[in-house]
Amino acid sequence: MLKVRERVGDLFNRDDLGWAWSRRDCPTTIDLFLGAYAKGHLSVGLARIPLRHCLAAHAADPYPTGNESKRHARMKHAAVLWMRECGAADARDEVECAAGRADAYSATADWAVECGNTRIGKLVSCIECSKRPLFTLIPYQNEHRPDGRVRSLVGVHFAWSPQLTTAVRERLDRRAEAAAEAMRATFDNIFSNLASAPAASQEARI
Repeated sequence: MLKVRERVGDLFNRDDLGWAWSRRDCPTTIDLFLGAYAKGHLSVGLARIPLRHCLAAHAADPYPTGNESKRHARMKHAAVLWMRECGAADARDEVECAAGRADAYSATADWAVECGNTRIGKLVSCIECSKRPLFTLIPYQNEHRPDGRVRSLVGVHFAWSPQLTTAVRERLDRRAEAAAEAMRATFDNIFSNLASAPAASQEARI
């Protein structure tokens, strides 16, 4: 179980500060997913992006968006071609959706695809909001074989039940309530100190 936990963490790791929340909180999110997987509320499977789409992406040599690399741009292009072949005719790259700004997305299929390393919070957001749940991560991997030929890519599919959506929403509600309570306590403390201070001191603080 610990090994699985580490592997899931490695999948969703953009950089040292790239977790959905803090690095301290991320393991609890992974544990939630592992529990849901054990109960049958989360399914994970592999999907192969056909070689023809990877070859087409290299031939198209898409221009990178923002600070992304050429490699990432090619992965997005291949993902869009693959999604369209799978029936998501409206798939395109760089689309705002429940996951934030998705690398590739289809509104009709409600299918978000992320390429490279990404934050686990994007999957959490999809689980919280999606009506037809499907999220695919295409992690960074070797684009070429040792002889230089282009390779096909492998993606990781995530699908979930309404029970997991409920669990995630309840968890986020608890986090929001805890944050609000902490803020209320902070302000209560500030106003209590002001109320107990001498008038001259209050005027000076104001």
